Amino acid sequence: MKLTASFLVEKLADSPSTEAANRVVHKLRVIAKIGADNQACVAEVGAIPWLIPLLDSNDPHLQINTVTTVLNLSILEGNKRRIMDADNSFDAVIHVLRSRATWEAKENAAATVLSLSAETAYRKRFGRDPRVVKGLVDLVRDELAAVLNWWEMWRRWGGWWRHGLWRWRWSRCRRRQRRLRRCW
Repeated sequence: MKLTASFLVEKLADSPSTEAANRVVHKLRVIAKIGADNQACVAEVGAIPWLIPLLDSNDPHLQINTVTTVLNLSILEGNKRRIMDADNSFDAVIHVLRSRATWEAKENAAATVLSLSAETAYRKRFGRDPRVVKGLVDLVRDELAAVLNWWEMWRRWGGWWRHGLWRWRWSRCRRRQRRLRRCW
């Protein structure tokens, strides 16, 4: 696996276009998702310094793949330091959280903050930065607005409730909660 990861990092370094970089990052994302050994391999071959600048990408697919790859890598304790020591990583993750990124990218950036915050020193660093707090509060506010919007629809159309819409919404919330728990 280390040879594959090394090959992909070399390919990422030589990527001439956003599309090519996106394909490589997606492959790294899949590899990093599989397990701790793969997460260690991807980080050891030097992928993190190449991934961090891509967090600022204007391409939503590349940004989602990159932030998800960083999230997958951050689950492994040894990679937390590598991520935080990479140039501009702290600001790049916050940028995704605060930018006009897609919901998926923002949620994964929030999960990355949560995962990296498992380390006490990083928790303090994230907690002291008002951009992080504001980004997380904005994300929660938007989610709450969506829930309240659903609630208003329920009040108007009570039949939705009787037909199980609440079960569907609850299952979505539970899946998201489980995904965040895996980061710890």
